Amino acid sequence: MKMTIKQTLTLAILLFRLTISVEGGYHFGDIIKFDRTGFNHYAIWVGDEVFGEVFSTVTKCAFDSLDVVKGSSSPVVANDLDGQKDVRTVVQMIQDIVTLNNDCGRYHVGKNNCEHIATTIRYGEAVFAETLKKNQKRGRGRRGLGLLQDETRANQGAPAA
Repeated sequence: MKMTIKQTLTLAILLFRLTISVEGGYHFGDIIKFDRTGFNHYAIWVGDEVFGEVFSTVTKCAFDSLDVVKGSSSPVVANDLDGQKDVRTVVQMIQDIVTLNNDCGRYHVGKNNCEHIATTIRYGEAVFAETLKKNQKRGRGRRGLGLLQDETRANQGAPAA
């Protein structure tokens, strides 16, 4: 796969940020969960106060600061599948971040949402808690389809809050 200049620069910046000390106890590639009314929002930590927000209603994923994305919620690390799935290397995660930042696909509540993208980056496989069998669910907040669509439409093109 040949990388463009933009992708190469993005990769270099992300690798540089990886060398900077981690704030708040987060590590590169951590899945961060934000409780919202009726659903959870997920993002990937990329370091140095830059937060890779992986929710998109168009084709671009957004990068924003933790303070902007968290709103009134308390962000928590949600690497729930670490014992069940292999965590990918930083280089693999960065390659996916660069690729998905160019086009993370059209949003779909059941097939391409923020949790799918976050788990794809961390584990190399899209996972959505709602698709797990009843006895496998880990007590996550349940999403309300109507609430999620309403927020999506209200914030089209803007980071989810």
